[in-house]
Amino acid sequence: MPAPLEAKPADRRDGENREEPAEETFWQTYSPNLELPLSTVASVFAHVLLVAVLFLIYQYLSLGKETASLPIVLVDGGSDATGDGSPGSGGTADPVAVGAAAPKPQDFDALPLPNPLPDVRKDIQDRIAIDDPNAPTKMSDEKAAAYGSLDKALQDKLLGLGGKKGSGNGPGTGDSGQPGTGGGGTGADSTRARGLRWVVRFKTTSGRDYVDQLAGLGAVIAVPAPPDYKKSMLVFRNPANPSASAVATDQDFRAFGGQIQFCDFKRESVQQVSEALNLKFTPPAFWAFFPKELEEELSRKETAYRNKRSEEIEETKFQVIPRGGKYEAVVVEQTFKR
Repeated sequence: MPAPLEAKPADRRDGENREEPAEETFWQTYSPNLELPLSTVASVFAHVLLVAVLFLIYQYLSLGKETASLPIVLVDGGSDATGDGSPGSGGTADPVAVGAAAPKPQDFDALPLPNPLPDVRKDIQDRIAIDDPNAPTKMSDEKAAAYGSLDKALQDKLLGLGGKKGSGNGPGTGDSGQPGTGGGGTGADSTRARGLRWVVRFKTTSGRDYVDQLAGLGAVIAVPAPPDYKKSMLVFRNPANPSASAVATDQDFRAFGGQIQFCDFKRESVQQVSEALNLKFTPPAFWAFFPKELEEELSRKETAYRNKRSEEIEETKFQVIPRGGKYEAVVVEQTFKR
């Protein structure tokens, strides 16, 4: 009888020593080519870009809501990185334009002042106080230096000192006894007081651009005339046509004394403006005088900016900006009396 067959042990059990496939990771399963992280980054970037564009559009539209009133007027050229103020608020964070650089020490040194600047300023302030005891007499170094470069008689004419004043903005009587605008009344709302506390900043690219902006605001430009640049002025009633200049008359000075005035004595600015006006000389400074309607418009903006009365305001700064093919002044900063 044949021997029963013995069962041979299996070489290996099923599955023994067989390599198991490696377990796939999440990214291998769902994003083998990194589609998910790349699409996520792209989506976030697109949304951030969209938000930025919407924000810029909002800022642009907000700027356009500022009252489209007549442009500006005023004093001290210089630089301010400023925000566009809105009535009753502190303004927005959006910088408007940076104007020309503020006067440098060498600009002050170049002016032919008869005495040290503090003495010049005090003398002018004292004469204003005598003429109008109710008017604020605070005067910046820039204004004091510009006016101080002229003789006292010409200072008085430009500031409307020495004549009888009418009430409010009505006519007064000048030194010659002829009707004149005077200083526009007394107190904080007089033209002279406004001119002392208002500061205007321009952004210009050249002397021609500077003159064009002033002309666009309806300004009359006046420059001290040689030989001494202290006693008389040349007037450019149409700055866009500088060939039509004339020596300022007493009637001109009576009108100037009742208008808001802007002056600039920065050497570079004065040289460029002189060239744009086709002058054969460079005066120490130049002045610009603006229409009464601009003064009234700025006055409304001044009191609306923080809802303050003019008697409470020590200084208001305006920035001139182009808007709709014209130029406009917006309030950018105010300081108040303590």
